[in-house]
Amino acid sequence: MKRIHLKYYGYFLFGLLLISCAQINPLLGGEKDVFAPSIDSAGTYPQNGQTNFTGNEIIIKFQEYIALNNPNDNIIITPQLKNKPEISVKNKKLKIFFTDTLQENTTYTISFNHAITDITEKNDSIFQYVFSTGDYIDSLTLKGKITDAFNNKGAEGYLVGLYNANSTFQYDSIPFNERPIYIAQSDRTGNFNMNYLKAGDYVIFAIEDQNRNLRLEPLERRAFLLMDTLTIAAKNKNVILRAFRPDVGESKLTTTKFQYPGRLEFIFNNPPEKFEVSSDLMAINQEETGVKDSLVYWLEGKPQGRMEFIVNVNGEIDTIKPLFKGAPEKGASKVLILTNNLKGGNLLPNAQFTLISPEPYDQVLEDHIHFMDKDSVELDPVTYTIENGRSLIFDTLDPQVNFIKLDSLVATSKFGNSVEADQWIKLKLLEADYFGSLIINIDTLFDQPVFVELLNEENDVVVLKSFQQKLVFEELIPGKYQIRLIFDDNDDEKWTTGSLKERRLPERVIYNRELIDVKSRWEKEVDWIIEN
Repeated sequence: MKRIHLKYYGYFLFGLLLISCAQINPLLGGEKDVFAPSIDSAGTYPQNGQTNFTGNEIIIKFQEYIALNNPNDNIIITPQLKNKPEISVKNKKLKIFFTDTLQENTTYTISFNHAITDITEKNDSIFQYVFSTGDYIDSLTLKGKITDAFNNKGAEGYLVGLYNANSTFQYDSIPFNERPIYIAQSDRTGNFNMNYLKAGDYVIFAIEDQNRNLRLEPLERRAFLLMDTLTIAAKNKNVILRAFRPDVGESKLTTTKFQYPGRLEFIFNNPPEKFEVSSDLMAINQEETGVKDSLVYWLEGKPQGRMEFIVNVNGEIDTIKPLFKGAPEKGASKVLILTNNLKGGNLLPNAQFTLISPEPYDQVLEDHIHFMDKDSVELDPVTYTIENGRSLIFDTLDPQVNFIKLDSLVATSKFGNSVEADQWIKLKLLEADYFGSLIINIDTLFDQPVFVELLNEENDVVVLKSFQQKLVFEELIPGKYQIRLIFDDNDDEKWTTGSLKERRLPERVIYNRELIDVKSRWEKEVDWIIEN
């Protein structure tokens, strides 16, 4: 049986009702069979699948001595109880004592995800135990899928919850204030499955639930349906939920990274209007990365002890002490390794050759840089400038340049790390007609604003255009591309996320899923049929 992983307490209902003796399916591991503890049905009460249960304690007896493995995370009971039950193990028996009074005419499922192990080999299992306080087992199911609203990929690990449709809270407050009655967890593909549901009207939400408290937090991703209630009446029901990160308006610093040799990164939920960082010990310089919600800074010198930094986020000042990570062991040194902007050994037309350091430059020895032709004859040196601390950008190269040799110690960083070995770089200067072009023909017209983004293999936006049925992209670097259409409901020329408070779903995004191969000196024409 394939092992299924569950991240936290209560997020996955298993679709298999084990009949009669409720035997636990074994897990397979390694090259030999590994069997989980088996249930002794004679000592188990109530039996799996039993109806008209009236007690307050479940006893499951196994055929060997057992132990519990993290029951708070690995055992889930639905419908949800107000208070957690008391769970204990003694010898071969598992006892679950309900401190709540069970509801009448209700089917309860207890799902075990590696919660029961034997005490010798620690073999564990996944199984589900079902009973009813009424005279039948509820048999309705809810299936569905959660996708990321922007990239349309399946969203893994979301808690999917059914809530009371008669809640006293406003619709947008329900997932913040109530725990769901029934819950499931989306798998790697975003699919989820709830079984043994009672017929009725519910409200459904999917939440990221990073802190595992079964409630939505302000910054967590979420998904909802526009309809007020979801009626569960048929045997099978399917729903599609589009998850999104909320725009909470104000900018908050969510993560601070302080890494060797002196790099600071500040990550925000939204780009801040104003941000400053300083230290009493030394100057701090910003690196322009072009990313507004992840700001990178470098210390002017080596870190000194447990450093404090003063940060100003939109006028709010705070002092932080981030943990310094990644430093080499005492006595070890770090070699400075330079990279470049060549594409497969080629310098693109109109591009300037650039040597990129992982740390800000302090000293560059010009006479340690040699430009050579195909016969290794040295050519005249090329002037350069240092931009943004880490980029050594050279002026136009002589067309005869075929090799660049970098001597050891050619560069030293502000943190004392140096290039320690000679490096040879072979390159080719590409001519202006190297690029390719792409034409996209779309047979559909839309009754709302739409804009188009062309993405490269790294998923970077290469070109942004207003929608036309014939789209022409010129001077493209040969490679594979993808088209993204964004339905711009508010006509602001950017993708807008959803809002639970405003009952607004995120703007729709469509991808041309097949990558388009653009070749050098070729014009590629593609017809894209969209089912709108």
